[in-house]
Amino acid sequence: MIKTVNQQIIISQAILDLMTKFRNMVNDCIRIGLQNNVTSLKTLSIKSYCYLDRYDILSYYKIHAISRASGILQNRKKSIKRGFKIKNPYLKNDMIISCYGFKIDWNYGILRIRLGDRSYFDINLNHIYT
Repeated sequence: MIKTVNQQIIISQAILDLMTKFRNMVNDCIRIGLQNNVTSLKTLSIKSYCYLDRYDILSYYKIHAISRASGILQNRKKSIKRGFKIKNPYLKNDMIISCYGFKIDWNYGILRIRLGDRSYFDINLNHIYT
């Protein structure tokens, strides 16, 4: 079960930079996967993880970028098998995907997203969830 909630927040420049880095990492992984004809998560991880060291970002964001790129490449492979006309894939919207590094401070009603270097971005939760 997945539950989504709308939160009204003002996004800081640090989060925008993190989202741009994530998009660039996914696109680099896609490029490496296309060059090496790789779609599996393990092989793509082996080929691209050392290349992602040039990004100053937490390691679990790198892992999620590789996973996202692997999913995009696998969908491309399925489309080719089914005979659809395809273009080279890329991620054009800034985003961030992670299931690690989030903390909820129930005392203050804050969701904390880790940015790295022991810094966090705080989101005030709606009063319903505090």
